[in-house]
Amino acid sequence: RLDEKENSPVIDVADGVSFISTANIGFEYTAARMLDRALVDRFSIIEMDTLDKDQEMKLLSLKFGSKLDPKVNEALCDISFKIRMECERENSKLSSILSTRTLIEAAEMSIDDFSIDEIAELIFYPQYSDDGGTDSERIYVRQLVQKYIQKGNKEDLFTDDDFRSLDNYDV
Repeated sequence: RLDEKENSPVIDVADGVSFISTANIGFEYTAARMLDRALVDRFSIIEMDTLDKDQEMKLLSLKFGSKLDPKVNEALCDISFKIRMECERENSKLSSILSTRTLIEAAEMSIDDFSIDEIAELIFYPQYSDDGGTDSERIYVRQLVQKYIQKGNKEDLFTDDDFRSLDNYDV
């Protein structure tokens, strides 16, 4: 039925048809209203961990094949992984991870010839607050992404050790 009313129209579906829905339920996704318990009871709840870096890289490779540059795939997934690792720290400077959905959007943008710098500006940075000036989440993510958008030789890029040392400096 489309509605709980007695005369509400019923939509017939073929045998074997199932409907699947998803919901991100948790502190990070809390809205103004809670899901009704009767509605929740109609679903089987499956908790899933986020994908790790290798799983995300494989997913993007499977989804986009040769259209996605493998170096861009690794860079995007590495950025996501480092953000996730920071979020898991006890005194994290970040409040949320980049979702796999965001990585898929980033990969699509890369295929459409957006650079990692442009992708970060358009869909990574807006997810993080710029409150707090040089100590803001957005500056922290900018510093992390900077490693992947440097121009010049590989030797000119920040190393992981350099990145860790950024925690000690204001940029």
